[in-house]
Amino acid sequence: MENKKALVLCGGGAKGGYHVGVWKALKEIGYEPDIITGTSVGALIGALLAIHEDEAAYEIWENMNMERVFEKKPDEDINSIKSMDEFVLKLGKLGGVDPKPLKELVRALGDEKKFRATNIEFGVVTTCLNPPQKIEKFVDEMEEGKVADYILASTACFPIMQRYNIDGKDYVDGGYTDNVPFDMALRRGATELVIVDMHGMNHISKPDDVQAKIHYISPKHDLGNFILFNKEQSIKNIEMGYLDTMKLFGKFEGNYYTFHLGTVKESLQYNNTCKAIYKRVFTDLPKVSPIEKLATKSFTKYIHNFNTEIFTASSNVMDILETAASIYEVAENKIYSLSSLLEEVKKVYDKSVIEGGYKKILSWNAIKSSITSLTEIKKVIKSYDKNDLTAFIVYLLSMPQLTMLQKNQILGITAIAPECLCAAICILALN
Repeated sequence: MENKKALVLCGGGAKGGYHVGVWKALKEIGYEPDIITGTSVGALIGALLAIHEDEAAYEIWENMNMERVFEKKPDEDINSIKSMDEFVLKLGKLGGVDPKPLKELVRALGDEKKFRATNIEFGVVTTCLNPPQKIEKFVDEMEEGKVADYILASTACFPIMQRYNIDGKDYVDGGYTDNVPFDMALRRGATELVIVDMHGMNHISKPDDVQAKIHYISPKHDLGNFILFNKEQSIKNIEMGYLDTMKLFGKFEGNYYTFHLGTVKESLQYNNTCKAIYKRVFTDLPKVSPIEKLATKSFTKYIHNFNTEIFTASSNVMDILETAASIYEVAENKIYSLSSLLEEVKKVYDKSVIEGGYKKILSWNAIKSSITSLTEIKKVIKSYDKNDLTAFIVYLLSMPQLTMLQKNQILGITAIAPECLCAAICILALN
């Protein structure tokens, strides 16, 4: 049976740079789609990829801003818009904003002859309002001269943007009826699909019970607001799309962060050290205090390890390192080694220790030997910064012996914010 590859691009507005990063990675690994289907911004980017205008796609999203999408008044600065409220105040109109620059861009780049001649089957989803229905069309099903119209109709995010009219019928964003159009690709005979889902306006179920091979790509990080087009965010989204795709296809390792191959294996050397620190906090006895039981459940659930022993060959070392990096807001759009990410974590940790915020927690005595004061514990913990809570746990675990109060303080923090104990173990074990 012939292998027919497809690329499915979801809607997502200003998050579209993620698609460009996915495409960059797919080209590197040699995945060449025979079919591309897209909704909304997925239709826009998919159109450029289908006619092999890769460089145009990169240029647009590496230099994306509000003026490339929305019409503005003379001398009006719309690139400074930072929130939906500000967007409505500056651009909001009854019936939606006119995306005139976007229309001009699509018509300038989307030469219909190229769509008719390309070797890639390209299709889009849009939503017709009269009568209400989902419209799926591949180029070979579109009327002559209407390809650009259907692409623009798919991107018409009403009521923020104006409806799009084709031959007297109004159309709006395809995301209202199908934000991730994998069914279109399957019906065209796709046997292998890369599906990009950025969690848009409608929840979709991953395709199952199908013979086709599915590669599902979905971001774990915030890609920004879907209507606020911003160059800096777009560049970051391109990088995240690239890294997530490369990880999916086994070119890099990691979950929230990205590591060179072999890093997970390297991290195993720290398992015993991490485990020893863990056992200073958790007794693993058949009968434990309610607060220890709650903290154990919270910690194991956080690092996704329900049924196996903590810090074994499954390596929770990477879990705690990524958690520490997240707490200290280390950049996610880079490729790290074990030592280089730890170095970034330590920089921020050392700074927080020097600033001494954790010292104000030293007199804290809200934790009792039971969870009768759980409400009080939660209130106290949420009043502190996670950086300081982590440094506080490191301070306590650096002592030769823990008092019952100190142990219960660690357990109390872990019950409410398990990521802080993860980060603390990381700081101590990998130092």
